[in-house]
Amino acid sequence: LKKKATDLVEMAKEKGTPVLEGIADDLRNKAINVTKDVLKKLEDKYKVLQQEVDRLGSLHMAIVNLDGTSNHWNGTTFDLSDKEYFQKAINGEYSVSDPLISGYDGALVMVYGAPIYYQGDVVGILIEIVDGANLSNIINEYAYGQTGTSFMVNREGMFIADENIDLVKEQFNAIEIAKTDEDYKAFAKIIEDMISGKTGVGELAYGNEKYVGYAPVKGADWYVGISIQCDEVLHVGDILREDVLLL
Repeated sequence: LKKKATDLVEMAKEKGTPVLEGIADDLRNKAINVTKDVLKKLEDKYKVLQQEVDRLGSLHMAIVNLDGTSNHWNGTTFDLSDKEYFQKAINGEYSVSDPLISGYDGALVMVYGAPIYYQGDVVGILIEIVDGANLSNIINEYAYGQTGTSFMVNREGMFIADENIDLVKEQFNAIEIAKTDEDYKAFAKIIEDMISGKTGVGELAYGNEKYVGYAPVKGADWYVGISIQCDEVLHVGDILREDVLLL
């Protein structure tokens, strides 16, 4: 049974990688489009970005100066110099933030960051702001069977994706809760193993007994888990084998 649960999470891990690669490719293309217009007036760039927002259904896009000051179509500016996605992008990396609560309007969002190049040098950063529930929607596609559910945590153990989006909005962290609530000790131990980079399977005995298979997501400080009731693991293992044959 444990072997089948491990196979299941290996499948989720392999599917998670192209998701991140797809985000990076999308950002790269958008940054190239902005680079083509880099010598135009800033107002013209805003027009291009607004067209992209309307076309893609993003919440917002903006250009960030090398000092971390973001320029927005409505004239507002923000200092993003301390944000991790800015620090990565300014060093030439394509980055994706954890789902976070926007300081602007309190919405759950994610921020994508991409360097803008001109003649080989990074001259600015392109950021795209999207619905923070997107990651949960993606990970929920990888649950199998009747009782299987997927979730994802960041390097602190905080939930960043789950079928219950309220857990993400509340920044649920079993490790922190377990410090005062014994019922979460076993789950917290699994989360600790996850964020240490391990791939494995843990057991939860309270309520309906479950296996929790887990693995790191390649290319990000994220860790994916799939929990499923023990009596369904055999059935889900059969479904997994059929899916692998279809890929």
